[in-house]
Amino acid sequence: MAFEETNGQWQYQTSYLSLPANCTSISIAASNNASDEVLLDSVIFVPSGTEVTLLSWIPETRLMRASMKASGAVSFILYDNYWRSLGSVAANGQLQELSLSFMSLQGANDGVFNNASPNAGLTLQMGEGGNAETFVDGGQWQSRWKTGNSSLWTTSFHALGKTSKPMDAVTWQGVCQAGTQTIAFFVEFSLLAPLNDGAYILFRQQSNDTMDTWSRLELDKCQ
Repeated sequence: MAFEETNGQWQYQTSYLSLPANCTSISIAASNNASDEVLLDSVIFVPSGTEVTLLSWIPETRLMRASMKASGAVSFILYDNYWRSLGSVAANGQLQELSLSFMSLQGANDGVFNNASPNAGLTLQMGEGGNAETFVDGGQWQSRWKTGNSSLWTTSFHALGKTSKPMDAVTWQGVCQAGTQTIAFFVEFSLLAPLNDGAYILFRQQSNDTMDTWSRLELDKCQ
């Protein structure tokens, strides 16, 4: 089975082998005679027709990261900053479901349950799919998002980070499906260090036939 060009994307390939009768041992070898690097992962060898499910786990938390069938169909589980299940990504790479939860104690400054701000949960199922950025695919996220100054941004452990003070923008480069009228973005923020001076984040919406609209998110001083 020859290695084909995948343009930097993981690609699942299968090949059937006809074995002689009374075969007692099998050796599988791979070689690369080209100058480009080839990465192999999850090599499976099973009898034809066998149902196989492979599970991968996050070492730091021992939570399940993804599952894969013998057909190569992979689904991923997303987690928030508190390692709670946030959503799931289907085998076609599209966001299938997004589950948001809020705990009253979490949102209270004094750590006391607030009747005016009770526990809440919201589950969204995407009729037209969507994209979930995990920032673990090297620089591929930059094909969907454009930064003003790429040197100000870094990616590490499922997050896009910015530690310098100069203002910069991250712009969505994706293409919406025809007929789509509503687009929603869910962004989860996490402070890398105490925020002593306060900060703000601007959200900008622009289209060809409308004026720019801006929304401002204030981040107060926080430890």
